[in-house]
Amino acid sequence: MTLLSTEESLLRRHLKAICHLNFAVKRDGQLGFILGAGVSRGLKIPDWYALLEAMEANLAYKPSGKDGPQSYRGEQLFQFYRKKRIAEFVIADREVRDAAINTGWRRMVSKHLYREYIKADGKVDLAAFQAAIEGHAYLRELARIAIDLELVITHNFDNALEMAVAATPSSKAANRRSNSFWKPDPFLRPEMLNIYHPNGYTPTEGVKGSDSIVLTEANFADHLANTNNAEANFLLGHLSNKTWLLIGHSLADGTLKNALRLHASRRPGHISYFVHFVEGGEDDLSVEQRDAIREANFTTYNLYTFFLNAEEISALLRLIHKPAADLKADITSCSLEPRFVYYICGAVSSGKSTILSHLRSIATVEEWPDRMPAAMNKLSVDATPGEKKEIDTNLDDAIWKKNEEINDTKVGLVAVDRAPLDFIAFPDKDGDAPEVTAKNRYEKVLKRFISADFANLCPGQVIFIQTKPETLLERQIQRGRPSSDADLLSGKALDALKYQQDVMCEIYEPAIADKSTARGDCCSIATCVQDVIRIIYFGTHVPFNFKSRLNDFLGSAPK
Repeated sequence: MTLLSTEESLLRRHLKAICHLNFAVKRDGQLGFILGAGVSRGLKIPDWYALLEAMEANLAYKPSGKDGPQSYRGEQLFQFYRKKRIAEFVIADREVRDAAINTGWRRMVSKHLYREYIKADGKVDLAAFQAAIEGHAYLRELARIAIDLELVITHNFDNALEMAVAATPSSKAANRRSNSFWKPDPFLRPEMLNIYHPNGYTPTEGVKGSDSIVLTEANFADHLANTNNAEANFLLGHLSNKTWLLIGHSLADGTLKNALRLHASRRPGHISYFVHFVEGGEDDLSVEQRDAIREANFTTYNLYTFFLNAEEISALLRLIHKPAADLKADITSCSLEPRFVYYICGAVSSGKSTILSHLRSIATVEEWPDRMPAAMNKLSVDATPGEKKEIDTNLDDAIWKKNEEINDTKVGLVAVDRAPLDFIAFPDKDGDAPEVTAKNRYEKVLKRFISADFANLCPGQVIFIQTKPETLLERQIQRGRPSSDADLLSGKALDALKYQQDVMCEIYEPAIADKSTARGDCCSIATCVQDVIRIIYFGTHVPFNFKSRLNDFLGSAPK
């Protein structure tokens, strides 16, 4: 199928983000949606402000002001309604009376929520509502993805998503259906789409939804105050195990913002995506405005921001839903790359593995696909000849297997622990220059790449972790290294780490010159990880020329 101009434009502006979202969709439904009022606005469902205004008119209530918090305005309206209904009811039992009042309140919300579709008999015209869903700019595209996901969170009261999903076939099972709920379940229902309505649920079928609606100040305050309650823990828990795409939100929901902020501090390498709706497209905002919004969302909430109109949202959803092979073909037809590989490099104990552990939402490749040789716990110069041979054999195999694992990801972002030239920083003998190490070991360690003149090596950018040798030694000691007190007392362990760090800096000097670096000490792990993800998501991808750099060392080696 021919790539539409809107789709090509999105690929050129947000290629990495689209590749990552497509990867999340195909990774057994590891994508999740968080939906706001902007989605339902396309169905003429009123937002919070318009809903309250319509209900105020219905009840002939004039609020003291409309510019304050809408939840407080809603609380005033509810108390006005409640007092009016108490005067009308002749019910002695207070609990029964309050239940009747709350049910009447929810009926009123429902009536005004679906006011565009109410027939003369007071019921919702389901055919008209379904037709509106079919004509929505992107809801059908969203449903095609959502039906195969595990969880969608919607802050909307309506059941438009449920109806869209019900009319959408699943690629997983012919009878796959959805489960709507508004109180956090300890376990999601398997083999179906779970749709969570934290603010309450008022479906078109009447009052068969939630027993309460978060529309008033009291409800809203309870949500915000109970930061350790089931709702907050449910949201925070699921933020951590999926890649999320927020659509239709203005980031005005306090509960969501609190959860996003807390999640960003706990999982600094976990990026979610936010659609900032712009009616006329991103050019309606200046470059300075977009940069400020993008930076605020990233720094505060770990959100990558799209600036999109309705047509572009539809195009984004089509792209991320495509089979990986089809998206790869589309991307390459635009002379773009479908995969972005990042080699995380640095001395032993620089923090590489810790950083990688924070990047699990993208594809990751560990340092050792199989068990690491025990001799790797020694200083390289202290290994016996037999151990050195074992290390090089295992290293050759590991580098090859890691390369194959990278190739398994056709579309997406890949973070790899260590790069193919790291071995140069681990000499066979004390006093060996890095050129000598490169010459003595490259044919043993890289033989399968050398035979193909490096054509089979997955290209990727090096991100170098800069860490002081003293910090490296401290971390080594905490992990039970060096292997002897003598090495520590003599300074041999520190000298080895200084040498290793210096050689690493020399090997990856081109990456350091390009500022493809992260701080490995003198800052929190969150700051270090944010250095890395800023490069991954916002930097230009610059593949490192491993072949050329190896030749630099081999050319300098003594004959």
